[in-house]
Amino acid sequence: MMLTADTAHAMGLKDRTNPGRASSRGRAISPQVRAMIPDRIPEPDRTWLTVAAYNVGFGHLEDARILAQAFGKNPDSWAEVRARLPLLAQERWYARARRGYARGWEPVQFVDRIQRYLTLLEWQPGEAVVPGRDNHPRTRSPGRAGSGHGQSRDSRSLRLSSLAPWRKELLQQPRATPP
Repeated sequence: MMLTADTAHAMGLKDRTNPGRASSRGRAISPQVRAMIPDRIPEPDRTWLTVAAYNVGFGHLEDARILAQAFGKNPDSWAEVRARLPLLAQERWYARARRGYARGWEPVQFVDRIQRYLTLLEWQPGEAVVPGRDNHPRTRSPGRAGSGHGQSRDSRSLRLSSLAPWRKELLQQPRATPP
């Protein structure tokens, strides 16, 4: 994961291209981003808006919410905001937006990929990392071999840990359907 220059500077990170440091700082940002999303927004929309804001920035997410409202749609609905985010890449719309141009398709793809990943986790309950248990591949019981996809259990665990603040909520929520 790479942080934007502004975010890296705000977090006191000198080398934002260092994946280990950037990833740990990025995980520290997620609770701050979630706190910026209004409490009145129900789940699962609040979580998906948080994930999108984490990706594109809270200001651009707010621009998309304003566009949704201008179209007479619900700015608290992920499905409605999702449909408006790509408009921020079109001059007709970003010229009117407070924060200007954004690659609005990227947070849409980011949330879609996380939703698909969570669906895979739901289909593979035996592969989940159990807190408080030794999940190291060399110390597991013989019947629990790795997935065989060329990735170590440790690297999958690291990726899962970056979703830890949202994992329980995400696994229990219905998926938003495209408009």
